Amino acid sequence: MTLLLETPEPSLRLIAAAVMEATGASMADIRSTRRQREVVSQRHIVCWLAARLTGKTFRQIGVFLGGRDASTVREAVLRVEERMAQDAALASRVAAMLAAIQALAAHGVAERFPEVDALAVAAHITGAGVPERAAIGASTDQIVAMAGQLMALHRAAEAAAGALIAAGGSVPDELAGLGYAPLQSPERNDGQ
Repeated sequence: MTLLLETPEPSLRLIAAAVMEATGASMADIRSTRRQREVVSQRHIVCWLAARLTGKTFRQIGVFLGGRDASTVREAVLRVEERMAQDAALASRVAAMLAAIQALAAHGVAERFPEVDALAVAAHITGAGVPERAAIGASTDQIVAMAGQLMALHRAAEAAAGALIAAGGSVPDELAGLGYAPLQSPERNDGQ
């Protein structure tokens, strides 16, 4: 297993979060014993990305994914490699996830406050019936962790939008709608 770029190593949680965002999976699905094709595929992608982007052993990756053993993780990595060799669309989606994780890791997302799960804090605050009261139950460290991750996400989104424009591509509507960049590069905006 080799690291692809000289960026900080992403956490397994960050890798799983990227796959969840891209595929609509939940952490419960990824860590579950469910054998539905879609869930297994999502779990296998987490295994492949974790093997490529971290120095974690197959055993460590398996423990994170609900207690799977090293041979299960190794088989998942091999299956993803085989599937990507046969399916260009899958290879493209996985490459996009890999690039996103590397960009997020480079900007320190989810690594600044590893002892605090900022997503769980946000879910606790926003999922309560009265968010104002739920926020009272969150510690200062949890709020600071959540704010730090939001700032890191903001910087990563700005960097991603800039890279897309520099490459001559367009920025996804989700980023453009948040004001990160125009929908198309200035060179293409010639009245067409």
